[in-house]
Amino acid sequence: MGSLKSIYEFFLERYHSFTEIQKLAIPAVERRENCLIVAPTGAGKTEAAVLPLINSVAGAEAAPIGILYITPLRALNRDMLLRLEELCAHAGVSVGVRHGDTTQKERNRQARSAPLLLITTPETLQSILPTKHIGRYLRNLSAVVVDELHELYYSKRGAQLSLALERLEQLSPGFQRIGISATIGDANTAARFLCGDRKCTVVKSGGLKEMALEVEQPSRGRHDLGAQMERFGLDSPALGRLGRISELVSHSKSAIIFANTRQVVESLGSKLVHLNSIDDFGGIGVHHSSLDKEERISLEKRFKSGSVRSIIATSSLELGIDIGNIDLVIQYGSPRQALRLAQRVGRSGHTHKGMARGVVISTSAVETLETISIFELVHSGSFETFRPQFGAL
Repeated sequence: MGSLKSIYEFFLERYHSFTEIQKLAIPAVERRENCLIVAPTGAGKTEAAVLPLINSVAGAEAAPIGILYITPLRALNRDMLLRLEELCAHAGVSVGVRHGDTTQKERNRQARSAPLLLITTPETLQSILPTKHIGRYLRNLSAVVVDELHELYYSKRGAQLSLALERLEQLSPGFQRIGISATIGDANTAARFLCGDRKCTVVKSGGLKEMALEVEQPSRGRHDLGAQMERFGLDSPALGRLGRISELVSHSKSAIIFANTRQVVESLGSKLVHLNSIDDFGGIGVHHSSLDKEERISLEKRFKSGSVRSIIATSSLELGIDIGNIDLVIQYGSPRQALRLAQRVGRSGHTHKGMARGVVISTSAVETLETISIFELVHSGSFETFRPQFGAL
């Protein structure tokens, strides 16, 4: 890896050593190779990409915007800003966020003096490309990082991003392209989406985080919920599922409960909140993208501090938002995809080396059988593959 520079020394003071993916990816990024960095949740993929990029613009009188960091979610943008601020401050590199929640005051400030590292979303990137003030800064671009690439490359949002990357190529030819992805079915397809016909190095580390997976189909709860049956209008198996979830949460330090739709999150969440008011199992909050931003941020902070033990969420928490250590992931209903289950359960286990634990609460025998099949796919590392959109316009 060569002689360590100050940004690496600063990082090592905090984390003591590089992870496997960092040892593999940092040299490739330093060589200005186009890269797709693939590793499980918690492996340090973000730092593998940004440490050498920050180092390359630190003290070099680089013109803004030198680095563009793209994520799929505004919440992930905010989290990434908090994560990178200290590193950037140490290196003397300015950093900012531009997305739909950015105030007009901040937009005006960025138009006058843009940061060296700008964090944004695919949609906001499209909106700033043609602008007179911010758009001109993009001519200075040296690198683009696309985080959570597995969430983007096969969708229409991915097609939009692909178009934006080619528009950037017209403004700043030859900029470095770096993708970051957790579990992915076909890394070569994702790499081609990111880089087109340009050479792209796929950098992978290890396998999946070790996972303990269980599926349960409760017929009734272990404690009496009969008094709630009339209130909720539910049959005994449905009440059993509620009781089992509350029991699992009460025996964990922190848990995320995933459901596949917002309607299920709202319905299940309201019932669990009510049960918690009767039989306190540590508090629970509801999290999805339609909630007010301040409400979501407040819940994330309370969960991270431990004042709320569990959150029920849609895919809004499936990605890499930092909400602290998670002991247990509960999936309500079949996860439908091996890739999705691995991504969700991978949020638990504290660190890359920690054991991830997931429990699927099945609502039927068919779901139980489907989930068992999905477990087999996860354990064998066989994940769904997706194709990028063609002719999306």
